[in-house]
Order: sequence, then structure tokens, then C-alpha cells
Amino acid sequence: MILLTGSQGRVGRFLQPFLQAHGWQVRTTDLVEGADLCGNLRDEEFCRRCLDGIRFVVHAGARPDLQHADTYENNTQSTRALAVAAREAGVERFLFFSSICANGRSSFGTRRFLDPSRLPIDSRESDRPHDDYSLSKQVCETMLEGMSLTGRMATYCLRPCGLWFPEETRRYRPGPRPPRQNLNLVDPWLYLDMRDLAEAVRLALRVDLPVFGRAYLTAADTTRPEPSLLLLAYYFPGLLWRIRGNLWGHRSWFDCSQAYRDLGWKPQHSWRQEKAPES
Repeated sequence: MILLTGSQGRVGRFLQPFLQAHGWQVRTTDLVEGADLCGNLRDEEFCRRCLDGIRFVVHAGARPDLQHADTYENNTQSTRALAVAAREAGVERFLFFSSICANGRSSFGTRRFLDPSRLPIDSRESDRPHDDYSLSKQVCETMLEGMSLTGRMATYCLRPCGLWFPEETRRYRPGPRPPRQNLNLVDPWLYLDMRDLAEAVRLALRVDLPVFGRAYLTAADTTRPEPSLLLLAYYFPGLLWRIRGNLWGHRSWFDCSQAYRDLGWKPQHSWRQEKAPES
């Protein structure tokens, strides 16, 4: 049985029926009504109740709203309490929904960003969190890595970018070029179809995982019709000399190959191939 946290959120509402359709029994939990168990994951006793009889945890619950003063405390404390209880309960694997924001190059918070040392950005690139949400994700990853290396619970951290429901992928059409000012390497260029995210979760529940791992998840392409190299030359000319890998065509400038090596995952859905139904 799987415990799915944050089941009433954007990701959780998509994942629950997907996992059930693939034969999994799913127990849900959230702060708001509608879940099987409603409560606060910062409460260790509540976590223990949620984990009774659970083999796998898919931890999608988090507070993304930077307007809340306790975003950092909520995300780190709830993840710690859940992971500690999961390890005590003998949970076999713990999937954590981190974020591409942990790398520190999205516009989720402030707009001051440091350039990467190489493109595409991969696991060798240092993280530079830039707000409470980003920092909470990085700290949770570090904490989970320590727990997994000192116990028997495999832990894997998924770092998706902006998530689109299937209908958003089908209906998307690029607008005019964005202005050059105040841009960064995540928004508005990158996206991930929710179906590809769900497939990464399915694979992470089935394959042999490393003791600890993390991987970026983006669509294989960008949101723009222009080739990636042209976009970089126009918006980020100072980064062209840092290219160390394949960015031909419309490739994402985040490297998702770690997810292929660990999970056998590749993104399958793109707005370029999908069309909205005619009215």
C-alpha cells in the first residue's frame, strides 16, 4: 500500500487515480478534508497512524505559498517527522517531491540568480536556493539523504519544473517573445506534463532504486518555437561558452538523464505533438 501525502493538492489529485488505475492501493492524507486521513504531518503521532501497513510513501504534500511565514518550517518539519516515522515503520521506499527550484534558478521567489557553470544543468551543478520554499526543498533532500544512508529505506527525490495538466499541454500555443529583462533559466521556458511526472512515480515504485537519488524532470523541449541555442543566444548570450552538452533542436537546458539511468524514464508528452480538440 502507498501513502500519498498532499492528496488534495494539484499533484495529489492527479496522482491518486493514476496510481489506483495501475493497481496500487492508496491511502491519502492532507490538511484539508477529502483525504482518508486529515491532519498535520508535523505531528509525529499522526504520521505513525498514517503509516500503519504502508510499504511506500509518495510525499507530495508541501506549502509552496511564500506569503506564509512558516513555509520553510512547515515543509522541513513535516518531511522530517514523516521520514522518521516511515523509517521506524519499515517503509521500503520514500519518494519525495522536491522541485527544480532547489537548484535556485527559477522565478519562484526573488529574481537574482547566479549563472550555472555548465549547460545543460545536471547533478554536478551546485544548488543556490533563493527563497524559503527553495531552501526547504534543498534541506529536505539533504536530510533524506542522511536518513537513507544510515537506514534501510531507499529515498528518491524528484525535481520537476512547472507542471501542466494534459489539457494545458494540448491547448498551449506560444505567444510573443518575452522581454529580455528579469528572465531566468526555468520560467517561462520549461514545463512538464503531469502524465510524465506520474510515470516517473510509477517507475520509481517498481524499479530497483539506489539507496538515495535525485533527478531533474522536465519536458524534452522548451515552451518556445525557436531553437534552444537561438534562445540562449538572444536571452542569455553570456552562457553560450558554458555549453558542455547537446542543446540542438528544442532541448531543455536541464539534463534529465539521471532519471533515465535510475528509473528508465524519458518524457513522452510535448505541446508540439498534441493538439486541442476542435470546438
